[in-house]
Amino acid sequence: MFKFRETASRICLGLFVISVLPTTARAEGPAPSNQPYIDSLISELPKDPNPPSTGNQDPYIQSIRKKLKNTPEHDSTGYTEELRKELPPKDGSEKYSEHLKTKLPPDRGSALEAYKKGQELKANKGSLETRSAFGFKLFASATRTYSAGAKQDIAYDQVYGGGWIPDFSIHYEWRPFTGDFIKKFGLYGSGGFSFTKAKGKLDYSGPGNQFGSDARTEFQFLALPVNVGLIYRMNLGVIYPYFAGGPAITGFIEQRNDKAKGNKGFALGYWFTGGVALGLDWLSPRSSWDQFESLGIKHSYLNIDYTYQQSLAGGLVEYTVDGVEVGFTFEL
Repeated sequence: MFKFRETASRICLGLFVISVLPTTARAEGPAPSNQPYIDSLISELPKDPNPPSTGNQDPYIQSIRKKLKNTPEHDSTGYTEELRKELPPKDGSEKYSEHLKTKLPPDRGSALEAYKKGQELKANKGSLETRSAFGFKLFASATRTYSAGAKQDIAYDQVYGGGWIPDFSIHYEWRPFTGDFIKKFGLYGSGGFSFTKAKGKLDYSGPGNQFGSDARTEFQFLALPVNVGLIYRMNLGVIYPYFAGGPAITGFIEQRNDKAKGNKGFALGYWFTGGVALGLDWLSPRSSWDQFESLGIKHSYLNIDYTYQQSLAGGLVEYTVDGVEVGFTFEL
């Protein structure tokens, strides 16, 4: 019993000694620090050679600025001037928009404001000066003389007669001149055709002829005139007289409906014409404006003229055609 108590006492004493020894060892070492770990790392960094002061909150930036050369510290205006000196010289683009405004037409007011005030609005076609024109003409009445010389079996008018036949032409006019007087001249060109047909005529009409003078063969005669030259137009305010003329070449084709061969060829000649043009814009301003919007036509005219065409000697056919033509011209 006594041995058991002695053994237990020794064990308790040993445990007490073991628990006291670590505490004593730790007490003898360095005292623990309450400083954070990040602060301990910062304390190990090299000290700032330019510590902050009350009047200088960015010492590092100031130190960098002192190392830069030819750079203004506080005055940004001087820096801008230095940059401007490095720019290329002026190229004339300054105030370019103001320069363009000086070339614009004067302000003529608002069309809506004019309409609200009860003013009549008129179509504005811009510049009314024209540099070209086109149109067509038709012989209203004409006298025709065709002769084939030694190759002619029977006269033209005995076969085809002297009545009206379709004779149509189209023309174009270009005015390249700009002088006050010479701009009234234009280069003129036209091309057209006339067409007629008739029964052939028999060359026997003696006694016992039971068939008459008309043959069963049908002939077709086609003329293709091409004219070039100059045209001069005048402006008298109400009517517009004009005169034109120049060289011409006319092709001829005569065909027949039997097995015999027809004839074709051409003849050189000349032509001239004179007449008046009557303005049509005032008749229908709305139609005139529609023509301008769709085709660019600025003016329309009704033409009435006298035209004369004649061939030179030596061609397949020698001809003379003259008469009154009626047509229309449209200026661009």
